[in-house]
Amino acid sequence: MSEPSHGKAESEPFERYLADVGWVLSPRPCSGPRQEFFKRANEIDLFYTIASTFIQEGRKAFDAWAQREHLSPDTPIRITEEDGTRRAAPYGLLRSRSPTLRQQLANQVFLALYGSFEAYIADVVCDAYSQLGEGDPESRTLQTIYGKRWPGRLDSMHQDLQVQLPKRRFTSAFKGQTLVFLGKKRDDPRDFLEDLAQVRHLLVHSAGRVSAAFLADYPEAAISAGDLINIPYATLRHIELFLFRMTDVLDAAFAEKFGWARPVKDPAKLLFTDP
Repeated sequence: MSEPSHGKAESEPFERYLADVGWVLSPRPCSGPRQEFFKRANEIDLFYTIASTFIQEGRKAFDAWAQREHLSPDTPIRITEEDGTRRAAPYGLLRSRSPTLRQQLANQVFLALYGSFEAYIADVVCDAYSQLGEGDPESRTLQTIYGKRWPGRLDSMHQDLQVQLPKRRFTSAFKGQTLVFLGKKRDDPRDFLEDLAQVRHLLVHSAGRVSAAFLADYPEAAISAGDLINIPYATLRHIELFLFRMTDVLDAAFAEKFGWARPVKDPAKLLFTDP
């Protein structure tokens, strides 16, 4: 079967809603780094789906077993891993933590998705420097994209690599999309991306708790300093689609500048290995 042309693929709606599946992406032109990004994102999605299902169903089975065995809170639960490693914890401790497992999982999935997006950015910038003959493309990549807020990173890509990334390119791509983060509406998608970066920073460096400095930027948020950050799965899906759309803009801009091939691919079918 022949693949859709670039023009047809880019004119299709970015995502479609299927009653039995939910939101799915339309076929998109993809550079090599973007294909790798979608592969990582799909593997992360599969991990969340499998782990979340096992947490939900496993908890039911665990509670039923504990009730049959009349376990006390102090009863040690011993688990042997496939490699022979043994773990043990009191039943009461395991039971008390189980309601929060899916939330913790959603936070970790957010970190993985955001990290995958940053890896995609590093890949395209490094490939660009390599194509320009830069002697140390990895170091130049670090100088260009790290230690700055996202609007500054994108400006550096424009200045250092002459990639056309004006604000209007992003706002046009997200026209009609409502970007609201913790009660603050964002008209510039680059600012929304920076919001995500700040959440990532708190999850990694502040024990996942809201700081007073962070809260000052979001006065309408229904959270308080010291609260644990919880990313609902519904929000996680919107963040994922946002990152997908950002790669649509960035991939086209880099391909225009450096002449990269972008065959049209169905994002849902991009996996590291066949099932």
